[in-house]
Amino acid sequence: MVKKIVKLQLGNEFHSKRLRIISSQVSNIPLHMQKKYNYKSRLKIAINALADNRVMSIINSTSKFENLEKDYISILNDKNIIIHAIQY
Repeated sequence: MVKKIVKLQLGNEFHSKRLRIISSQVSNIPLHMQKKYNYKSRLKIAINALADNRVMSIINSTSKFENLEKDYISILNDKNIIIHAIQY
C-alpha cells in the first residue's frame, strides 16, 4: 500500500463557505461485519463494481488528482454529478 501525504487548504473559504470533505474508501471492517467480510473481499467487490457497466455509466464527472483542489468547489456545487471519479 502506497501512502501519500496530501495538503488541502482548510482556511478561509473552507470555513466561511461551510465546505465539506466527502470521501469513501475500502478501509477497516466494522467488528459486526468481520465474520462476513474482510479487506480482500471488500476490495474485490469494489474492483468488480468498476468492471460493471451499470456502475460505470453513472460516473459522469472526473478530474485529475493534481487538479482536485482547483476543481473541488465546482464538483460540490454541480447537482448533476452522480459519481465523481478521481484519476490518479
